Amino acid sequence: MVSSLNAWKIKYSQVDLLLYCYFLYPIFIIITSSFVSSSGILVVIGNIGILINFILLFKKKKLKIDCIILILTIILYFSIYSLSNGEYLTFYLSNQSGLLRIFGLHTGVFTYVIFRVISDPVRLKEILLKVAIISFIVYTIQAIEPLTNGYWIIDGIWAPYNMSYGYNVLFPVIIFIYYFFYTKKIQYMLFAVVGGFEILLLGSRGPFFGIAFFILIYALLMDYKYKGFKIFILLSVIIICYMLLQNPELFIKLSDFLKQNGLPSRTIRKIAEGILLDDTGRRTIREAIYDMFLNTRIIIGYGPLGDHILTGSYSHNLILEFLVSFGIILGPLLLIALFVSSIYVFLKKDNEWFAVYIIFLALSIPKLMISSSFWYEGTFWAMIAILVNMRSKIKT
Repeated sequence: MVSSLNAWKIKYSQVDLLLYCYFLYPIFIIITSSFVSSSGILVVIGNIGILINFILLFKKKKLKIDCIILILTIILYFSIYSLSNGEYLTFYLSNQSGLLRIFGLHTGVFTYVIFRVISDPVRLKEILLKVAIISFIVYTIQAIEPLTNGYWIIDGIWAPYNMSYGYNVLFPVIIFIYYFFYTKKIQYMLFAVVGGFEILLLGSRGPFFGIAFFILIYALLMDYKYKGFKIFILLSVIIICYMLLQNPELFIKLSDFLKQNGLPSRTIRKIAEGILLDDTGRRTIREAIYDMFLNTRIIIGYGPLGDHILTGSYSHNLILEFLVSFGIILGPLLLIALFVSSIYVFLKKDNEWFAVYIIFLALSIPKLMISSSFWYEGTFWAMIAILVNMRSKIKT
């Protein structure tokens, strides 16, 4: 009992406090939104803790020079397009999709700054587990109302599923799966399974690509005490997926049963109808953006969020977004640099850092291949920062 309590003691280092403030920000918003009606006030209060820690770290000269260079470069990049096109400036200054979201202290590029101050991957994993448990409890409580009603109410509108909720729950689920593989403790897999069902019933199908991606990468690339465990994981996933997809009648019955009991699942329905991989209009969006890109500014691209500004939607594909944002020359070079760096740190493998890296790889890349924008996704910038941390350690 004493050892369990000791495991939950928070070490009050500046970096630890910054990480707790960062990771628990969405939990703070969920909990306090039940008592405070103004979301703006909550956002300001939630960012205060992150901001204070930023200032203290800056005074202690713990912020890396590459963080300052990155932020100044991105600001310059946005400024060039803002000054050259009034439409870009209007969009960047908007509340929903503009600079406040990109440069928010809990999203976007500032996540890179936060993760660059981390020097201990073991301590980071400990914090991730504690945050995952807290998040899992809060998200499970949050699920009670839509499970009871059979639907979500999002901004006053009825919705059969909540995409954001699914991706929120994905975070603790992947942490639990990692700790199950790492410790072989069954309770972590039980938590992951419960979280998976919450995503299945209340979220979209996208997070499951992240789960599958993480299991596959971990099974193929991470070292195990028991080598046969790799084969066991891969074969189990393949066999289970094959059996399920070959029996659509099972999903038809399950979908009907859940719907009759007020729990319609969009993902189960798509499996039952044989359209799990249906792109729901994403292909049309990609083709429109791709044609626009090829026919006009193929060399320099359309700049940051150019796809969203000119077509009203982001690319739903990380590779295409890089091409549209940076052009046919710089875009591929950046993607190749990211890929080569990933291969490099894998070959020089530090298991603790690499484990953290593939966690954030799975949280970001699958999502960015089907949704969102890399400018907004904190997990993407965290992944880049972890990659830089690993390379720095290898060089030293």
